[in-house]
Amino acid sequence: MCVRCDQGQYPVNGVTCLECTAGKAVTEDGAGCEDCDAGEYSGAGAGTCIQCTAGTAAATGAAECIACDAGTYAAAGSATCGACEPGTADEDNDSSTACTGCAAVGATTDSEPTSPTAPTLSAPPPIS
Repeated sequence: MCVRCDQGQYPVNGVTCLECTAGKAVTEDGAGCEDCDAGEYSGAGAGTCIQCTAGTAAATGAAECIACDAGTYAAAGSATCGACEPGTADEDNDSSTACTGCAAVGATTDSEPTSPTAPTLSAPPPIS
């Protein structure tokens, strides 16, 4: 007699069913579990892995996606969060939206603040 397993489970010796642990999903052939790919996650008993949303990332075999820090960005399905490229910034402090070019927002990413050039002052004319 063969056992029929629920979604997120796989048969063992045709007698019992086991559940995949978090970070794994049932293989295509239903014979066991395999790690979720980088950029995906799953909870315990998952039938499939779920893609991380923009602004989050996950390593291979992750049980959850981790939110990116401010100043970084990750597209949906990313394995890691990346710093904004030179010349771009996380202007909206939202790691789920792409970094924008500084020219687009009228700013610079230089670490040293820029200041306007001070006007040149002339000495006053002599008093007669």
